[in-house]
Amino acid sequence: MGNKNSTLSRLLLFVCTIVLFIAGKYCTSKVKEVNSQKYYKEANEAFAQIERVKSISSEKESETWDYDGLLTEEVERFNKKLPQKVDEVSLWDSYTLEEDALTYHYIIDDKKVDMNKIDIEIIKENMLKDYKKHYNEMIISIEGCIATNRCIRYRYTGETTKKELEFLLLPSELQSIRP
Repeated sequence: MGNKNSTLSRLLLFVCTIVLFIAGKYCTSKVKEVNSQKYYKEANEAFAQIERVKSISSEKESETWDYDGLLTEEVERFNKKLPQKVDEVSLWDSYTLEEDALTYHYIIDDKKVDMNKIDIEIIKENMLKDYKKHYNEMIISIEGCIATNRCIRYRYTGETTKKELEFLLLPSELQSIRP
């Protein structure tokens, strides 16, 4: 398995290098330098995250993990990139670790979306499917919340109306999506 991930990592690096080379042909030298630094930084961050998840996933005794520490690190790392536009109507505003939940807070452009027509149950179902599909990438959030008996909370606030909608992924629901 490790060899497969190593091969995949090398292939991804090769593709990134080709893309940078092609992009470099069409940029001025200053723009080329800035873009090169940006893309290499993003690639390095992606590879670091892959290696971190692999090392955490390969530990034999998950009971020895410092879940509070891992969750705190994750929240701090993501908060450096927030706020972040998700799509044309959603802004990921904050990410917090609370006593009872790991909370994602989004601001919704309620001029474009009627907050009264949002079906939270459908969003929750889709989110659980997404967590199951991307379990390995989300292992810190999922396993950390299960181990510390925290929910994963999604809170949506209308930008102009300030109307709030939220749902919880309970530890028992998170346990049900384990591979």
